[in-house]
Amino acid sequence: MTGSIAFARANSAIAFAPPQDCGNNCAISLYPIDNSGPAVPVDGPEPGHDYHLNRFMRFHGSEKSQLLVGATIATAGDRELSANLMIYDTVNWHSVAKSKILPGISSLSLFGGGKYIAIGQVNTGNLTVVDSTTGDTLTEISAAVPRDGEFISISSVAGSPNGELVFAGTDSAKETARIIKVGTGEVLASLTCDAPPIRKAEWDPDGRYVAFVDNDSELYLWSPWAGNQLVKIALHSKSMALAISPDGQRIAVALDQGVRVFSVK
Repeated sequence: MTGSIAFARANSAIAFAPPQDCGNNCAISLYPIDNSGPAVPVDGPEPGHDYHLNRFMRFHGSEKSQLLVGATIATAGDRELSANLMIYDTVNWHSVAKSKILPGISSLSLFGGGKYIAIGQVNTGNLTVVDSTTGDTLTEISAAVPRDGEFISISSVAGSPNGELVFAGTDSAKETARIIKVGTGEVLASLTCDAPPIRKAEWDPDGRYVAFVDNDSELYLWSPWAGNQLVKIALHSKSMALAISPDGQRIAVALDQGVRVFSVK
C-alpha cells in the first residue's frame, strides 16, 4: 500500500492505491464513493514500462478535486525514466503536465488553488515549490536542518489554500513538523509528535487547521494560530494516509484495515 489517498472527480470518487493485480501501467485506482461501480485504473507517466515507473507512491488532489498530482519512486538510476511527476485533469484524466524531478521525491502537495506544487526531498531536509503549469521552480526552502551527519527527509508536505504557507513533516524525532511562510522561509510554528515520521498531512480548505497522521495510529488536528491547539484522535489501527473533502466536511483516513471517514463540525 502507498501512503496516499485523495478525493477526485468533484468529490464523487476516492483515488487510492491500486490492487496488486492492476498491471504495470497502473498509477492509482478510482473508487466511487457511492459504490456505484467497480474500481477504475488510471495509467501512470510511463505506460509500457515497469510498474515502479508508473505506480504512484505519493499523490495529492487540489482543493476542489479538479487536479491530481502524483509521484513515482523512480530515481536517476532508472535509465528509461522520462518523468516521475505527473499532473492530471480529474474530469477526463488527461495529462496536464509531467516532469522529471531528481534525485527523487519523498512527498508532495498541490496547493494554492492548484497553482503550486510543494515537493519534499529525500535526505536533505529541503522542499521545493514549483509552478504547476510550467514546472518552473519558484523557491527552495530549508524545511529542516540535518545535524551531525544525520539525514532528514520531508515525509509529508501540505500547502495552504491561499498559497502563502506550507506544512512540512519530517522523519526526525527532534522536531517533527513545521509551518513555514513560502515567501520568506520563516518558521511560524513547530511541534514534535509521538511517532514520527508524519505519513500524510492536509490543510483544511478554510485554513482552520492542518490534519495529519503519524506512523502509528493517531489523527492530529493542529491550529497553531488558535492558541497552538492540538487535537489527537485515536484510530485504533495503523494510519497510512488521509484526505479532506473539498467542502471541508469530511476527513478520510486510510488504515491498515480499511478506510474511516470522519465528519468535521
